[in-house]
Amino acid sequence: MNKLFLILSSLAIISVSVISCGDKIQAKSAADAQTEAQASADAIVYQVDTASSNIVWGGGSPMGSHDGLISLKVSELSVKDGKLEAGKFTADLVSLRCEDLKDNPTMAQKLANHLKDTDFLDVQKFSTATFTLTGVKELEIGKPLENEYNKELQGNLEFKGISKNLTIKANETVEGSKITIRTEKFGINRQDFGITYSNGETKDKIINDIVDLQVNITANKK
Repeated sequence: MNKLFLILSSLAIISVSVISCGDKIQAKSAADAQTEAQASADAIVYQVDTASSNIVWGGGSPMGSHDGLISLKVSELSVKDGKLEAGKFTADLVSLRCEDLKDNPTMAQKLANHLKDTDFLDVQKFSTATFTLTGVKELEIGKPLENEYNKELQGNLEFKGISKNLTIKANETVEGSKITIRTEKFGINRQDFGITYSNGETKDKIINDIVDLQVNITANKK
């Protein structure tokens, strides 16, 4: 375990991250899980295109940070009258990879494996994370909203068997047989979901609690 800790620290020092510590993204407020949104009987079902959808992640320590991608498993969304109504995104945590170390694939793989082992995500036990919609709110375009997001998505985010309700902004577009969703870059506090280094030992304190996430979804009508 000490060897893995040294690897992580060394990687943090040499990395050049796309998502930097200077972004100072605040963690979303994590409330108790709420009742899932239900699709109408006549809602149109869209299936997430896993080849063109992903989750961008970023995290690190005061010494530096890393970023990467996580693929999605087959997920479904329900659309009523051209608007998102219900659904779930399922992340395949086993697919987690580090993108900022592409020039050093060996180190990139070591870091990815470290994040997936029992010290952090424990993907052998918790292979997926989910975001299940509990509500969708229309945002009025033209208001002083950052990047002109047109939706506010409320949902239960579940990591490692812990479910918390978050609200995030997103851009949603429904065109014919395709729906695209791109969320804001938002932060979660990993402590809220039991994601701790070495079960919260002293070494956990040097890892940033805030993890940056951004979800990019393309789904096609079934």
